[in-house]
Amino acid sequence: MKIREGIFRRIALKKAFALATTDEDGIGAGLGILEGDWLGLFGIETLPGQRRKGVATAVNHALASWGAQQDARGVYLQVEASNDSALKLYNKMGLHTAAINLDNSESILILMMFPLSCFLMFSVSQAATRLGVCPKTIRRWHSKGILQCFRTLGGHRHVSLSEIHRVLSGRPVTEHKKHAIPEQKTCAVYARVSGHRQKTDGDLARQTDELVSMCHYRFGVKPRIFTDVGSGLNMRRRGLSALLRVASQGLVNTVLVTHGDRLARFGLELLERLFSDYRIALEVVHEKTQTTPQEELVTDLIALIASLSGRLYGLRASSIR
Repeated sequence: MKIREGIFRRIALKKAFALATTDEDGIGAGLGILEGDWLGLFGIETLPGQRRKGVATAVNHALASWGAQQDARGVYLQVEASNDSALKLYNKMGLHTAAINLDNSESILILMMFPLSCFLMFSVSQAATRLGVCPKTIRRWHSKGILQCFRTLGGHRHVSLSEIHRVLSGRPVTEHKKHAIPEQKTCAVYARVSGHRQKTDGDLARQTDELVSMCHYRFGVKPRIFTDVGSGLNMRRRGLSALLRVASQGLVNTVLVTHGDRLARFGLELLERLFSDYRIALEVVHEKTQTTPQEELVTDLIALIASLSGRLYGLRASSIR
């Protein structure tokens, strides 16, 4: 025990230890370590006599709740490929295989989920137990719009931990119209070209098709599509404004773009921070090519001059008309 305490103290990163107990006896435990935006789960253990009772799920949710409070955006863990019970549990919780490590003769699967908020989900029966109602009540509340649920790709309802806390805290719930089902979070794609000639040549359609295919492949859902024809310096684009409005309403959890400058030529860091505050993952399909600081500065200056020149010519044309 002292050895484990020493190891725990020597971990320099932010960390938390979760312990599940019953009558003062420990029946399950786990360790969470925060590194950047990612929460790693380690040493999730349950006593043999207490397995298949939701102990590991409770430990994972406790660590995930702590990670969310520390602004973690994703979660990962490692599982032996032969551990069927653990794989079944984590796949049920929504984690999927991201990589495989070969450790001697044993295959180690790395399971990941992004964003972290999706990990804090409960099945209908688990949510009913926490709320002290029957599963039929959960389904009825969902159909009436009283309780917000999310559906997995298999069509099963899941309830977020924040939604359970909202109900338990007694905060008032506004009933929607009968059978009004809350909108499910999904993926959004954003494509942009600078001029109408590029749109006519099919550049905008190719961007959109690539992003939609990527969204189908990665997440298995039909994405919301936002497009613009205009300069990356113009922050009043209709498509971008619509995307930000949907993001602020919490209706998407992932945004895909082909390149970062499709969103904004300058100020991309501000948009990334905004999406992060909304708990939305911004994913760029094509990595930025390596350039020197001088080349990057020249590219930015050319883009700035081209945009301002176009605006100047537009003003001249309008004054002549």
